[in-house]
Amino acid sequence: MATDCPNGFFRNGLLVYGQGLDPFVPVWVSKGFRVECPDRANASDQFNIDFHAQVRRLLHMLGGQYRMQLCWSVDSNYQDELVEYARETERDCPDAYPRQIRTATFLKFHDAMERRELRREHLYL
Repeated sequence: MATDCPNGFFRNGLLVYGQGLDPFVPVWVSKGFRVECPDRANASDQFNIDFHAQVRRLLHMLGGQYRMQLCWSVDSNYQDELVEYARETERDCPDAYPRQIRTATFLKFHDAMERRELRREHLYL
């Protein structure tokens, strides 16, 4: 594991390392990616072992000339998906009963999101 990773910051979707003001300090710019992974809390042990082995293989394939940082993040933000669900309900449910069920589902999950009971994992590469 590399211990000399430079500090960086995010700017316009890019990850920038280095000072940038001193012409003698190198600057690196990198494009990062956010990968949405399924929640593995209920996955089998074998699935988790295989997943970690795949991450190790990815890091091993890079070799010594490339660097990669991995950052796991967890949040409960499903706002975009819930808003789209509500739009589809308004657009595609002319009957009262399906609209009522979908509205109740929307409110249930929106409240759970507000209470931070939903979980979404992100892997940043």
